[in-house]
This record gives sequence, C-alpha cells and structure tokens, in this order.
Amino acid sequence: MAHENIWFPDPFQNCKILSLNEPTPSNWEVSQKINGHVEQWKDATCRLSSLASAKFVCRDTSESPNGPTAILRIVKQIPSTKAQEATQFTLPELMAYQSPKERNSPNTPKLLAWQQGTQDASGTIPGGFITWIIFVDIEGIALGDANGAGIYWEQPPETRAKIREVFMKEYT
Repeated sequence: MAHENIWFPDPFQNCKILSLNEPTPSNWEVSQKINGHVEQWKDATCRLSSLASAKFVCRDTSESPNGPTAILRIVKQIPSTKAQEATQFTLPELMAYQSPKERNSPNTPKLLAWQQGTQDASGTIPGGFITWIIFVDIEGIALGDANGAGIYWEQPPETRAKIREVFMKEYT
C-alpha cells in the first residue's frame, strides 16, 4: 500500500488559498497538514474506489488573521494496484454533514464549505472524483476510527450505554 505522502506531498506549502463554491463562494488559507490516510485496493472490483485523504488546518480569509481555525479534509480517487477507470462518488461523510439533523447537532462539527469535482488532466486519475470539505475544528476526543477502534470500547458498559443513547436520539 502506498504512503499518503505520495498522494498529498504537502500541496499547501507556504499558505495556499483554496476557493470553494458551496454553500456560497469562500476562500480558505491552508496552513498545515494534520494527517493523511490511504485505502488502495489490489482489485478494483472487490471494493469501492481506492482513495487517499488528508486533513489540514485552515481559516476563512474573511475572518481576522487570528480568527478561529477549521479543518479541511480532501478525499480523492487514486489508482488501485490494477488499472481502474475514473468514477464519481459522493462521500457519505458529506451527505451526513448536509443532513438537517447533522446541521443542528451539538455533537458533530458544523459544515462550513465544500466542493465536489473531478480531477483534471494532471490528477492521479483524470476524471476521477475529488472532494473538499471544511468543518469547524471542535474540541473533544474521537470515540473511534473508521475501523471501530478507539476509546469507546475502553469505557465501562454504563458509559457506552449513555453514548449509544445520545447517538440513537440524534441519528433516528
């Protein structure tokens, strides 16, 4: 599996400005990379498209230079280890942030800006998907990762029951 730095070698060196178009046009100053992740499959027919993602710290350029920061997440299609056609894909994460319940939830980050597009001729898969999402940088501890690991399972049963109760209330 390829390392995420191959797909995101630090495209925002020296504070690049990123322009997004949803929900209204906005400009974001990207200052530092937080992390990255790669899901690259050997056989494109067995799973969803291979993808790479990275998170960056950013801030709205319409705010003061010392204004609040936000998180930029970029997800783009990358080749599987065998040949793969370009596909279109809407991130479930973006759909969740856009849902009415999520927009009013005190327990999820507020979606500030986003854009979905296709990679140009210089992209890793020309015509493949690429999505930018910017959300509020909130304090707190992630209860788990994409694979379900995390502090949630380290909590006593009573605490896990309370967490499940809050999630059920908000997501049903």
